[in-house]
Amino acid sequence: MFSSKDLKKAKDFENAIFSCDFNKVERILNLFNQEGKIQQLFLHEHYLMFAIEAENTEITQLIIESGFDIDRVDEDGWTALMFATLENYLCFVKMLVEAGANVNVESPSGESALSIALYNEHQKIVDYLASLSSPEVRKKAREMLPKRLLHRQQLNNPLVEDFILNIKMGHLDKVIAALDNGVDVNAMSSDKTLALISAAYFGQVEVVQLLLERGANVNIQAEDTSLTPLISAVERTVMAKIPGFTSYQVNKRQIEVIQILLATGADINSQKKNGWTALITAADLGNINVVKLLIQSGQNVDFNAKTEHGDTALSRAKKAGNDEIVQLLLDAGATEE
Repeated sequence: MFSSKDLKKAKDFENAIFSCDFNKVERILNLFNQEGKIQQLFLHEHYLMFAIEAENTEITQLIIESGFDIDRVDEDGWTALMFATLENYLCFVKMLVEAGANVNVESPSGESALSIALYNEHQKIVDYLASLSSPEVRKKAREMLPKRLLHRQQLNNPLVEDFILNIKMGHLDKVIAALDNGVDVNAMSSDKTLALISAAYFGQVEVVQLLLERGANVNIQAEDTSLTPLISAVERTVMAKIPGFTSYQVNKRQIEVIQILLATGADINSQKKNGWTALITAADLGNINVVKLLIQSGQNVDFNAKTEHGDTALSRAKKAGNDEIVQLLLDAGATEE
């Protein structure tokens, strides 16, 4: 079990990776190793991806040699090899493969390192991975490519980009005009942002209402993370932790959006790919008003839903020290395991 002291060291470890402080990374690894907690540390975050993102070969090699699971997937089902391929880091791709990374691993959406390289036209990585990938993976990558290229063309639609931007800004008249001109109410931008999820996150109450009236899917999920409009709206309530009038106004809008989504049939138990639900998120953030809204939604709340790390709403509330929420959850039927 990680103590608060361990969590602080883990955060220091993450910061050391991104600041490329090799000596500090090595020192913290040695501390966790001496305490027999190095695998617990490695389960905490995908530090191998962090090291690759920091473009530091020495730290990447050190983390690999320290026993990090080289084929571990993140919350989107991607491995470090897939990430290095996406970023066009040939040296890291080779390092990972030479260290034993499985080139044939596929994400939940069927992507392999080879298909990612093909789609992004990273020819040197394609040349390197092609002979190493299985015949099945090579065949699937070739078959997926035309569909994905068409999808990319659709994502680069300037009308959709403007539509999503106007949703974020709350420009209701421009959103209405876009819909009247044929833009799909469930449209997705080039960065894979979905219309209703964006409106919910930014607390654009009138836009949320409009999109739902025009037929938006209240339970639509983001392609990579399975984020829903409801979870997105709850995540934004983190602003309530920042003192001031603006944060109060943001939280007020988010609660109104959450009420609208629930009234329209948002699934309270829907989970992201990492297992987080709206209730787990609210309990973790300490927003008691949102927790009450969710519990009193009239739906059958799954208090036993767990994140990929085995956390429930109750355990997250306890870890965050949100005692009022802990009691509220217990009173509502949550149980300790």
